[in-house]
Amino acid sequence: MHPRFLASGRRLGTLAGLFGLCLLLWILTPHFLTVSNLLNVLEQTAINAVIAAGMTFVIISGGIDLSVGSLVALSGVVLGTLLHDGVPMPAAIAAGLGVGFLFGVLNGLAITWGRLPPFIATLGMMSVARGSALLFTDGRPVSGFDAGFRNLATARVAGIPAPVLAAIGVYIVAWFVLSKTRCTPSAGTKKRRGSRASTSAFTRCACTVCRDSRARWRRCC
Repeated sequence: MHPRFLASGRRLGTLAGLFGLCLLLWILTPHFLTVSNLLNVLEQTAINAVIAAGMTFVIISGGIDLSVGSLVALSGVVLGTLLHDGVPMPAAIAAGLGVGFLFGVLNGLAITWGRLPPFIATLGMMSVARGSALLFTDGRPVSGFDAGFRNLATARVAGIPAPVLAAIGVYIVAWFVLSKTRCTPSAGTKKRRGSRASTSAFTRCACTVCRDSRARWRRCC
């Protein structure tokens, strides 16, 4: 069978499984397919959806990252603690993002310079980030935020939760990069194995995107 048909079958099989699961839950719980419940499900899964978008780039470049959940937790507790200490919200958000970026760079250095397999490097970083989050908060939950910060998670625009809109925005950007630019990181990972090969393939991909962008949209890059 042609590989294109096999790939289409896998994609349609995933969608069929999703629709089948929704149908089963609707039969078991008639309120499952209501608008309010579906919006609630989307709101609860928005964070995982954003993480999945980033993981897509990692996986197609031949890598894996097991530390993303722990890094989200660490960035979140840093953000929450700084807000409790009176730090302005933009600075606290920047600090939380900076912590995630720093640990991500450490992951990359361990894989490229340390020549550790991505599985091993990110598995160790998962434990480091989880332990750091517990030490940073003394094992206590961080809660009691101002209404202005809570609105980032609880606000609704045209009835749609703000986290869902943020996830949609992330997916639009990811779709544009993957489909509207000449980015094929998997081409270099099939011939050569290893973390350095995967990383170099993704680096070539990023350079190609920038070069193509300047050729097509000179004012955008």
